[in-house]
Amino acid sequence: MSACRTRQRCVFNARARTKFAEHYAQEWDHGAFFIEALETVGVAKSQVAHAEPALATSAVLNHMRRCARVDPLSYAVCSGFLESTGDDRVAGNTFLNLLNQHYGDARDTAAPLQRHLKLDEDYGHNGLLEETCADFGDLSAQRASAALDAGYRLVEVLLYWSDAIVELYTDVDHARLPQGVRDVVLAARQSLTPAST
Repeated sequence: MSACRTRQRCVFNARARTKFAEHYAQEWDHGAFFIEALETVGVAKSQVAHAEPALATSAVLNHMRRCARVDPLSYAVCSGFLESTGDDRVAGNTFLNLLNQHYGDARDTAAPLQRHLKLDEDYGHNGLLEETCADFGDLSAQRASAALDAGYRLVEVLLYWSDAIVELYTDVDHARLPQGVRDVVLAARQSLTPAST
């Protein structure tokens, strides 16, 4: 906790730490769902394994790491924001069904991602923030405000990330995209291009 920069001294909280450790243990391998989805459209696991994260993805990771160093409450707010609620899950599944309908063909590309959503729901991750906050007790207005500010900044970083992802995948010749990913993007574009008459 020596890296904690808040004026109020961060107090070690064993219960909150245990919840974070449980959450990590439940999440650490979830990248496999995304790898499996990519494999259904022809992107080899080896291509993804050697690809560097986009700069905007690194920005999201760095923000989360900084929040964890500054105050575990800030990290809890950001993690809670990233976990879907019930309404988000319905919208997420609807989106994934449409994604599969338009791009998955018979490959069921969305199935691994839907299993990921279901697993998060089974774990109860949508209640992570509330459960963790119960362990922090009474908060000063300053600490609560700083944690909410961290969540707001996460939203800003995610907006930047979204724009950067669109830009990255618009430029399919970009050197950071593995060839398999480029092929999928080009094929998706061709399927969206109206046939000339």
